[in-house]
Amino acid sequence: MTALTVRVEGQDVVASDDEGRTVRLDGRLADSLQEAWRRASPPRGAGQATAAALGAIGEARAMRPREAREAPAWRTPLDGARVALGPLSHDASRPLAEVLARRRSERAWSPPALTDVATVLVRAARVASWAQASDGYVSSHRPAPSAGARHPLDLHFLAGQVDGLVSGTYVFDPVGCELVLADEPPDGLLTELGQIVGAADPPPAAVVAVAHAERTLSRYPGGLSLVWRDAGALLGTLHLCCSDVGLASCLVGSCGVVVNERSPLVVDVGCLLFGARSGQVAP
Repeated sequence: MTALTVRVEGQDVVASDDEGRTVRLDGRLADSLQEAWRRASPPRGAGQATAAALGAIGEARAMRPREAREAPAWRTPLDGARVALGPLSHDASRPLAEVLARRRSERAWSPPALTDVATVLVRAARVASWAQASDGYVSSHRPAPSAGARHPLDLHFLAGQVDGLVSGTYVFDPVGCELVLADEPPDGLLTELGQIVGAADPPPAAVVAVAHAERTLSRYPGGLSLVWRDAGALLGTLHLCCSDVGLASCLVGSCGVVVNERSPLVVDVGCLLFGARSGQVAP
């Protein structure tokens, strides 16, 4: 089933589907939809800023860095079987203009090769260098930007069907450029994440951004919104790297699906589903 979005734009009614096809409705159908829109009661809070939105905007306006009293750990200790990705990643890359022109959200996929997975993760998220900041926190330089070089996001890799890799849940070590086995195969999670975006089949793999918000908050006390902005920057970089190597990928605005720890400051804040390209393309 293809989802259909209907928009009322002034005197026009426009309908579009998930594949990007758009038509402008006319005649009695458009008149009926416009009348139904005028008669419908707006949902509670429509057109008004919610308390959550006002709070987020207020935090963003007041945000100023400060010296941390105690610097949190800048990386998560990892223990488990390791798969080295550095030697598997390849150097070939398209021009940036071509990558941007080819970028699409795709929801049909087949198992990717481990070499392509390695290229995406290493190219988008490796630690190039690090140094201790004045407040004691270890700041690092990586391909994606991060507020205060705090890099609060760990990448969890869900491998369902990846050629050359045993199925399982891994954590990406950005310093050693390795996957560290952390848990069992994520079949149920991949199915759930695929359903969120309306994919016909579960994705063969996913990268989940897990936020350790205390890393950012130790420098920016009112900076929770920075964690979400960091997530957008990192996931967007991963998405473009998938486009570069020819993988199909789709961003998911999920939260709390994968990680649900006791601390509310550790939670997944979005993910990228991907695999080898095979079919359905959306704008």
